[in-house]
Amino acid sequence: MKTKKSILLTLLAVASMFAASSCKKEKKSAPTQPLSFTSLVAQKDTLFVGDNEKITAIATGDNLTYEWSLGESSLGDIIGSGSQITYGASPCCTGWNTIICTVSNGQESQNKSVTIVVKEP
Repeated sequence: MKTKKSILLTLLAVASMFAASSCKKEKKSAPTQPLSFTSLVAQKDTLFVGDNEKITAIATGDNLTYEWSLGESSLGDIIGSGSQITYGASPCCTGWNTIICTVSNGQESQNKSVTIVVKEP
């Protein structure tokens, strides 16, 4: 009987230690270099239908991620990922088009935009 009790107590102790260790939350360390999104650069601000333009996000910080999107009522193709993409001006894109980049380091985000006018050739 004592053997059964000691085995049961040992199992309960091991189970409670396992449960306590599995509840620990992973602590994320703060970035050592803060996020600084200094500029969003396109060499041209006017394109013709069918043209492409590289757009570059200039940012510093640790563990940066880049998310690209088009502004409301803006059209065109975003090709690529990371700190530099290519904007493609297709026939549906004539007019003003806003390209937005959001840079994040996992704890904070900053965004900037550029506007490109697309014209018929």
